[in-house]
Amino acid sequence: MTLKLDENQKKALQHTGSPLLIKGCAGTGKTAIMAHKISYLIEKKKVPDKNILVLSFNKKNLKELKTKSQINTGKHVKSVFTTILSFCTSIIRENTSILNIPDNFVIFDINDQLMIISIILNMPEFKKCKKKPDEILSIIQEYTRNKLSREKIKYSKIMLKLFTCYEHHLKKFNVLDQDDILLLAIELFQNNSDILEKYQKKHRYILIDNFPIYTAVYQELFLLLSRDGHDLYISCDSSQEIQKSFSVDIEKKLSPDTKIIELTSNYRLNKGTLNIIQEITGTECRPESHQNKYKNVNEAPVYYIAADEKDEANFIIEEIEMLRREEMVSLNEIAVLLRTSEQKQVIIQHLKQRNIKYRNFLLSELYSRPEISFIINFLKLVFNEKNDLALLNILHQHDFDISGCSIKKLYKLINHEKKSILNIPDLDVQKNCRAKLTYLLQIIGELKIFNKKHESPAELIKQIIIKTGYKQLLENQNTLGSLEQLANIDDFIYQIKEDKLSLSCFLDELAIDSLQGIDISDNAVNIMPITNSKGSEFSVVFMPGVEEGILPHYNSLFEENDIIGESSLFYIGLTRAKKHLYLSCAYKRFMFDNTWYNDISRFITNLSKSKVAYFVSERIADPDTDFIKGLNEKSITYQIRYPKKTDETSSKHHKFKAGDIVHHAEWGRGIVQSIEGKEDKIVLEILFKDKVRKIMAKYAAVKKL
Repeated sequence: MTLKLDENQKKALQHTGSPLLIKGCAGTGKTAIMAHKISYLIEKKKVPDKNILVLSFNKKNLKELKTKSQINTGKHVKSVFTTILSFCTSIIRENTSILNIPDNFVIFDINDQLMIISIILNMPEFKKCKKKPDEILSIIQEYTRNKLSREKIKYSKIMLKLFTCYEHHLKKFNVLDQDDILLLAIELFQNNSDILEKYQKKHRYILIDNFPIYTAVYQELFLLLSRDGHDLYISCDSSQEIQKSFSVDIEKKLSPDTKIIELTSNYRLNKGTLNIIQEITGTECRPESHQNKYKNVNEAPVYYIAADEKDEANFIIEEIEMLRREEMVSLNEIAVLLRTSEQKQVIIQHLKQRNIKYRNFLLSELYSRPEISFIINFLKLVFNEKNDLALLNILHQHDFDISGCSIKKLYKLINHEKKSILNIPDLDVQKNCRAKLTYLLQIIGELKIFNKKHESPAELIKQIIIKTGYKQLLENQNTLGSLEQLANIDDFIYQIKEDKLSLSCFLDELAIDSLQGIDISDNAVNIMPITNSKGSEFSVVFMPGVEEGILPHYNSLFEENDIIGESSLFYIGLTRAKKHLYLSCAYKRFMFDNTWYNDISRFITNLSKSKVAYFVSERIADPDTDFIKGLNEKSITYQIRYPKKTDETSSKHHKFKAGDIVHHAEWGRGIVQSIEGKEDKIVLEILFKDKVRKIMAKYAAVKKL
């Protein structure tokens, strides 16, 4: 193992025998040191690789750690590489009888949690609650993760009652949320010393890379597992206020002989970005390393002030095309980091129009389509028929001929009945509704029997779409939309076949991926939440919406601690960029069914003006406007940006003819069979290698070869 390490990195690599805390800003090589640490323990210290547990919050991080450790050792490493949620879920599934919970529990993702909170808010006693579901979810998460006592909760009695009601619904549906998984793992270890000892012996050495959530729950879990910190190696980012407070807290809890090492040489970020990081954090970080190929790039990050959200999206697309053309940047090396999911639609629309492939980490786009969502909810119901939320989603998504009044009544029953809907013997709903639910229960029973025999989610899905009549319905419609839906279902089945997971493992992975992000290796622009980007790095990063109301988010503008959290997100986004960093805002933005006029983010105005290169859209560059006068008053020097000239006819009017050979971003090469419609309603019928597909030319990711 020939390594070029500085003095502090060598110390971190070679330290064993007591806890180790590696601190440093983004780009200082924390993950690389962790990867080398694994091979060092195996090769130099002769630690059996099966006794090493490697944890992270990010699948991409884990893949990098595993690959590097195997390259370093020159052999297959049998250590456990897993996300923290996956690790805890597997522990709980192995010990459901001891925890006294059903073994067919389902994990709620964030969308499920928000929906159940919305249902609870419709109860009469919560009508006066003015908080939105996402605000309430944040309170619940804070309450749970910090193990606050209910008497000390800072909100009113109504919030305490709402929290109790939320717990009741989870128990009734036989589901767990992310925080339940962590707390149950801790409860299991605290109350069963023999089980704790079993896992301690199995995982003698624990490495936690890029630990981003620093609450009492996580600290307790890892101190239990690691025998109060023995042979526990943690890397963390010490450059933010949240991380600084964590470092102090965890240092107190670890044993007195804990070794703390700070890394200061940067291996990733260019000088321009580092200048901003040092101004924000006051942390020394030098781009001195011979391994940092961007160390001499002193390019100041760009801050583009767009006319509106469409202008902002167009700016991003034009810069992507320029970088691909002039610097040969791969799409995989480009990320668009978003603060809110509402920002994604206009960006995705512009990517599609320019035929640029993208990857949506906010939620796997395939999984979010209605036909796939219907199947996933049915899988959840087959696995756990107490999941009323999945049942209601199914009734909404598929025509079971149940009246709106009956569905409203079912929503009310969720809040008032102790049993789940399908287990209520004499359900007080219309006769037709009761008959349909009985029929649904019969289908679920048949599918349960099928699943026990075959244990294949892919084959189970085929049965679901046949038994529910969903496949026949789409085939009978024979429209462009229904044909696309059938193709999506085929793609979904193919993906699941490749994974070869059991139904419970598949549903677990699905929920955990939605909470932590998905690792996909296709060459495509990465669109992801800032929170999910932790541990990743890209040559080019775009951060749209760096404005008051988005980053920082409007929900955080009234509490100092919340602003610190938003500052942390801003920092995470900045430090993902190795070479080019683009920040942007919009003079006006249509969002939440309203037009918003947001100010430039305080995170930008608080920086020295020389640290950022300001550009203003020519559409709003009139010197007589109040906006431009405001910039001048702040002594902000800016350049006017004019849109790049493009061949509008080629992007707006797709001129194809029968016999044209084309390429689609997903389905590959094909031949145009026929063309229907006119102008922006043209439909292409294309023969791809698997089947003939009908596609709207206006939205198709198709180009003529």
